[in-house]
Amino acid sequence: MQSWMAAQCDIRMAGGSYRMTSIRFYGGVNEIGWNKVLVEDRGTKIFLDFGQSFGYGAEYFTGFLTPRAINGLGDHFEFGLMPKIPGLYAEEQLATTDLPYREPDVGAVFLSHAHFDHINHICFVDPKISVYLGSGTKLFIESMEEISNFIN
Repeated sequence: MQSWMAAQCDIRMAGGSYRMTSIRFYGGVNEIGWNKVLVEDRGTKIFLDFGQSFGYGAEYFTGFLTPRAINGLGDHFEFGLMPKIPGLYAEEQLATTDLPYREPDVGAVFLSHAHFDHINHICFVDPKISVYLGSGTKLFIESMEEISNFIN
């Protein structure tokens, strides 16, 4: 089971006031890959990357045995492989889970580059949430979608 890490950062403002910015790491800490970083400030939430670890689910799945696509996020949640974050996931991805659908409260996802440890779980994100990426990353994702089952 994955344990999620969080950090709080004080940001000092001119005039001595401050506000709290929250940074939560849903992977990518003490490991290579699985980059999902939630930054929250004054009610605005954005994710930096939404990837998959290199050994994703290796203790449960192997070779031909993978999480069932028809089950949406069900298998991923069942084995603790994905964080249960209300207001993030597409409604159809939650159909077989105990996490009820909620309108998105995440403003955007920013993808840094087209490595699967940064992008591979973007397919689970609610399509109402804006995704920002460079033209090279977009071209790579579109190409991989055309020729393979690269994006879960």
